[in-house]
Amino acid sequence: MAVVRYNPDGSQDATFGASGVVTTSTGTTSDQGMGVAIQTDNKIVVVSRSKVMRYNPDGTLDVGFGAGGMATATGFNKAVVIQPDNKIVVVGSGRIVRLNLDGSLDGAFGSSGMTTTPIAINGLALQSDHKIVVAGYSQTPEDTYVFAVARYSENGTLDTTFSGDGKVTTAIGPSWDWVYSVAIQADGKIVVAGISNTRVTGYDYDVAVVRYNSDGSLDISFGGDGTITTPFSADGNDWGHGVAIQENQKILVAGFTDRAPTGEGSYIVGRYNPDGTLDSGLSGDGKAYGPKHGAFAYAMALQADGKIIVAGNGGFDFLDVMVVRFEGDVMRDIFLPLLQREN
Repeated sequence: MAVVRYNPDGSQDATFGASGVVTTSTGTTSDQGMGVAIQTDNKIVVVSRSKVMRYNPDGTLDVGFGAGGMATATGFNKAVVIQPDNKIVVVGSGRIVRLNLDGSLDGAFGSSGMTTTPIAINGLALQSDHKIVVAGYSQTPEDTYVFAVARYSENGTLDTTFSGDGKVTTAIGPSWDWVYSVAIQADGKIVVAGISNTRVTGYDYDVAVVRYNSDGSLDISFGGDGTITTPFSADGNDWGHGVAIQENQKILVAGFTDRAPTGEGSYIVGRYNPDGTLDSGLSGDGKAYGPKHGAFAYAMALQADGKIIVAGNGGFDFLDVMVVRFEGDVMRDIFLPLLQREN
C-alpha cells in the first residue's frame, strides 16, 4: 500500500518517506489505499481495504496508533473522515466504525464502536453538526440498483430527522444507479455523484448527480426534480467518481469516460451551476476532458486558494499516480509516477 506527498509545485516531497513515497505492507497478498484524511496535528490517516494506518508527518508509522501504527476496522474499507476531536470514522462492508485517537474502537459509537448500515457504502462525509452522511446504493426487489443515502447521529444511530427513518433511496435510470461520492454544501444540502445506466438491458452509463435538502427530500431547485444526468460521450460509458462544492456553490464532478470526443478514453471534469445546469465557464460547455488516453479520475478536492485537485491513475497500466490541478478554468496536468514494476 502506497502513500505519496507532493509539494505545491507538483514535485515529490523529499521530507516524506523516501523521496516523497511511503510503502506499507498490511500483511495481505494484495492491498491498496482507498482513502486519506489529515488530522489537526498533521498526522495522516489512510485506509486500505484491510487496515487503518496512521503516519507521522514525516511518513513513519505512528506506533501510538493500533498495533505499530495499524488498526483493523470494517474490512474492505472504502473511505475515512476525521472528526474535529480527531476521532476517526471509517466505512466499508456495510458498516461504519469510529476509532479513538489510539486506534481502539470507540464504545460511545453504535455497538462497541460499530454500526451496520442498510446500504452498500462508497462515499462518506461529515456535516458541520458532526452528523455522518454515507452514500452508495441499494438493491431493489426487482434486482435493480438505486442511489442510497443515510445519515447517522454522533452516537451511531440512524438520524430520524432525515427522511423519517434516516435513509433515502432514489431511482434515476431503469436498471443501475450507483453513488461513488458525497459532499455537503455550506447550507447543509447533500450532493451525491455517481452513475446511471440509461438502458434496461446492456450498459450505457451517464454521470449522475443528485441533490437532497437537509431533511432528505429531493431538492427540486436542482434540475427540476433534484436529479441530473450528463452524457460526456455520444456512444460510450461515463462515470462520475469524485465530487466537491466550490464557495460559490458550484458543483464539480470528476470521473472518466471510455470514449471522449477524440474517440479515446480520458478523465473528465464537469461543473454545474447551483440550479443543476452545466456551467459554460468551464471549457465552454461545462465539460472538460483530459488529454491522456486511459487516465481515470477517482477523487477530487479543493485547495484553500480555490484551486481544484483531481487524482487518479495515469493510464491503462495503472502503475502511475495522476494528479491534475486546475488553475481557474485552465487545466494544468501533472502526471506523476509513483511506483514502477518490471511486469
